[in-house]
Parts: sequence; C-alpha cells; structure tokens
Amino acid sequence: YLQYELPVQDFDLRFYYRTTPTANGGVFFRWMSDDSDRGNEIQILDVAESVMPSGSIYSIARADTTGMRPVGEWQLLQLSVRGNHAITHLNGIRCAETNGLTKVRPGHITLQMHKENSTIEFRDLVIVHRDATDLRGAITRRGFHQFGERFQHQPF
Repeated sequence: YLQYELPVQDFDLRFYYRTTPTANGGVFFRWMSDDSDRGNEIQILDVAESVMPSGSIYSIARADTTGMRPVGEWQLLQLSVRGNHAITHLNGIRCAETNGLTKVRPGHITLQMHKENSTIEFRDLVIVHRDATDLRGAITRRGFHQFGERFQHQPF
C-alpha cells in the first residue's frame, strides 16, 4: 500500500494508471489511520466483462466501460467525493456514480495492488481538498498537494 498522509473527507482526485494483464487493485478513500476500516474503494481492473471493472465504486456502483482503453495503455481516472456522493470518470467519460457512501468521515487515500505477479503503474496524482458545503469546488486553505510530496509507504 502507498498512503497519502493527510486525512481528507471531500476531495477531487485525478491520476493516470497503466496495468499489465490480470492486474487487480484500487484506490481506497476514507481509510482509517489504524487500518481497522479501509473505507471505500475505486476498482482498477481493466477487464470490461468483470463484475467490478475499472472506475467502479466497489460493491456499490459498477462502472460503464465505454471509456476503457486496452490493457497496457495509460488510463485517466478521476474521482470526486462530497459527503455520501461519489462520481468517477474514466478517460473523460462518466462511468459510475452513487449517493450511497456510508463512510462519510476524514480518512486516507491509499493505493492498493491486490494481485501478485502483475503491475499497476501510477503517475501525475493530484488531489484537491474540497469543502463539502461548496459543491462548486472552492479549494480549501490546504489547496493542491502532489502525491509525490506527501506519500508514505505503509507495509503490512
């Protein structure tokens, strides 16, 4: 796991990823510091026929795979979270949305690789902290943070 050190509740996240065949992972958000609760997850699984393909809000909303590119190509994944509402976009196309998030609290954003002998590469990760009361997306006083400056490795 690779974890963003500042807890966030409402945010916009944008990053590119690239997978090898059979790679399975995701991005957890609102993960508790003591690892007792991993919060919610955005799936990374570049298999359009899977139950939860890339961009899905795991176990809540299956992604539309219209925007999915072939395995091995860079994919742009975007996530916007406000309160119990989350929207994902894959390569600029809205692919999943829910008002059913039950874990509405500050927590960490955590990158996950689930399957051995495969790879998920990440690049250009950007997070913008948002105020849940301002759905227009005003940047909070913390503003932008590049993941490269604020990641810590969390071994398990």
